Amino acid sequence: MKARASVWGVLLAGSALWGIAVACSDSSVEVGGGELAITLTVTPQSVEVGDTVFITTEAVGTSLAGTIIDYGNGRLDSLNAFGAQTQDNRIRDHFYSAAGTYTIRATVVDLSQGTRSAEATVQVSDP
Repeated sequence: MKARASVWGVLLAGSALWGIAVACSDSSVEVGGGELAITLTVTPQSVEVGDTVFITTEAVGTSLAGTIIDYGNGRLDSLNAFGAQTQDNRIRDHFYSAAGTYTIRATVVDLSQGTRSAEATVQVSDP
């Protein structure tokens, strides 16, 4: 996000009162972090019922509130970021109690840029 300032001035005329105010001209200000993005990694992508799946998320933005993970089986998890610009290598583990194909969705929330999501699929089979 870039902000541009412009020149402006004020001249106060009166009985011996003179003043001027000037702001910078054509300056660019880069505001923290970067474009909102999230990466989701699931390992392994194929497991048996009861086996552990590891979910890793990495996010970048300007003022991250946190990440919400939807495991695809009705369970949600959240990771707070407290306004940080990055949220690196946040690892969660999860297991599934029923066979099936599950879509895991990680959604990062940024206070100034909104949300972004990433998805991955895990295949769970009976032992």
